[in-house]
Amino acid sequence: MHGAKRRRTNGILYPKRDILLQSDAVGLKNAGAMYERTMQKIFDDKLHKNVECYVDDLVVKSKMRQDHLQDLRKIFERLEDINLK
Repeated sequence: MHGAKRRRTNGILYPKRDILLQSDAVGLKNAGAMYERTMQKIFDDKLHKNVECYVDDLVVKSKMRQDHLQDLRKIFERLEDINLK
């Protein structure tokens, strides 16, 4: 493997899917895009319903004011399930 570029891989195991992240050893060139793609894979069933994913933010939204805490709890549980803090 002389001259071949080696890549580090980090994986997130989630019960319904596996997510594989690749990053260059030099730094995080595509960190924003990588974050957004990862969040889209994690929240694919909730995206545009309860969650909006922007460059480096998650916005949790609810139709009814009284449901907002429950929606936040579900999102935080999902993040906790995949060990993101």
